[in-house]
Amino acid sequence: MMAKMLPTSINPNTKSPAEHKLFAAFEKLLSDQYTVFHSVRWQLPGYRGMEDGETDFIIAHPTHGILIVEVKGGAIGYDGTTGKWMSGANDITDPIDQAIRSKYSLIELMKKDSWFRNEKIYVGHAVAFPDVAIEGNLLPELPRAIVLDAKDLKRLDDWASQAFGYWRDESDRTSSTNKRYIEVLSKILSPSWDFQPRLAQQFDEEERQIKALTEGQLYILDVISRERRAAIAGCAGSGKTILAMEKAIRLSESGFNVAFVCFNRNLAEHIERMIGSLPSVEVATFHALCDRLCRDAGIKPPREQGDNYFSEILPGYALEAVDKLGPRYDAIVVDEGQDFAPNWWLILDSLLRAGEQDVFYIFFDDNQLLYQERMELPLEVADLSLTKNLRNTQNIHNFAKQFYRSDQSTTADGPEGRPVEFLRYGDERELHKTMRKTLHRLIVNEGIDAADIVILTPKSRTNSALWRLAPFGNFHLIHEPPGGGAEVYCTTVHSFKGLERSVVILVELDQEANKNLQTLLYVGSTRACNHLIVMGNSEFISNASS
Repeated sequence: MMAKMLPTSINPNTKSPAEHKLFAAFEKLLSDQYTVFHSVRWQLPGYRGMEDGETDFIIAHPTHGILIVEVKGGAIGYDGTTGKWMSGANDITDPIDQAIRSKYSLIELMKKDSWFRNEKIYVGHAVAFPDVAIEGNLLPELPRAIVLDAKDLKRLDDWASQAFGYWRDESDRTSSTNKRYIEVLSKILSPSWDFQPRLAQQFDEEERQIKALTEGQLYILDVISRERRAAIAGCAGSGKTILAMEKAIRLSESGFNVAFVCFNRNLAEHIERMIGSLPSVEVATFHALCDRLCRDAGIKPPREQGDNYFSEILPGYALEAVDKLGPRYDAIVVDEGQDFAPNWWLILDSLLRAGEQDVFYIFFDDNQLLYQERMELPLEVADLSLTKNLRNTQNIHNFAKQFYRSDQSTTADGPEGRPVEFLRYGDERELHKTMRKTLHRLIVNEGIDAADIVILTPKSRTNSALWRLAPFGNFHLIHEPPGGGAEVYCTTVHSFKGLERSVVILVELDQEANKNLQTLLYVGSTRACNHLIVMGNSEFISNASS
């Protein structure tokens, strides 16, 4: 068996032929009890600040101890009248002085580790002249026993025992030198480590790629710029909302009075923050628009009553208000068109001043039908479809597309990202523990801002176990965005539709009815830009991850 070499192969930048020769000899001819470190460097505080320590080789043995070896190749000479060392005609550094200084510097380094402070380890030094043959003692401070020459290369085990024996008192049986010290020494002199970027840093690079891809999608508006009325279909993550906002901005800049209408209140608030400051753009959910029309017309709808209040009663009063007020917009842009009931379109169309001569754009994804079983649009669907997912990483897209029902296939052009994470829990106690550990890992260990995380559940606050179990360690749930610090936003899949976060945690989906589960998984998972975590019981996770 050969000696263990650290590193396992010599650094290709090593210029000394003598060190190459010794590295090969140590590896091949020393027994497997030896561990040999090559070209070791370290730093220690000295009189002038931090000082460098280094040596050519360190030979460690579990019972003999440690030997510092300084190497000088080629012809070797010493002038006793001047005290100078030479290699041929060139002066060289005193190898004994180098070895002694390295030895005591290494001892100081070892003492910084608590293990070595409590153990007795023999540390000696030697010099190697592997290209020449030596006869007898060279200097009073350099006896033959601690000199390795060309002849010793053939008997390295014997030479090592001889050199260690010179420094070690064989009558001393109190030393606790053992294999454990070599493990500790290896961690000090030749540690292995692999620091991966934290998720927060990985997200930064991924988001730069996603932003560039999304901005490139805007060319589609140029392609259909001559179309005054169009319905544009797109898969989740294809940039529909960004395109819808850009269309509203362009119309506003062209002098149009624009209504931007969507279904989701949270999405409307987000869009209001993005483009609501434009003087000729009004942003509202459909029902907020209905309320506004009724208020302007002096109509007071009855208080909410029955399941059909928002689908039929309020829109009916809004249509009456439009008849009284008349048209008020030059253009209407609708996002989340799949959630609009057929009778709502008449109200929106009636708000356009010039009817079909004005601009009416609808952006939709019929795979996100959470509120109705089928969809009807008042406009002809454009020939183009947005089938490239630009928001989600490829791994998230690949998970979500299994729930995407369409004749057209979708692709993801963004970064690959990391695999979807599946976490199992049984009862509520395990749910609390799993959520607490997950939030701690993401926010504390991975450096992700709590504002970049959302927990999505199909259940309301009164029915969700999450709100009963909170807080999760130091982290509290909040029901309004954006969160941050120790506050994490938690809401329903329905109310977060159209929005996104760097990290989405899907939970409690395993308790949903099968008929709605596929849509919830599609909508919920595609809210995650960079990382998706799915939590559930074992059966649900096994099915979801297969």
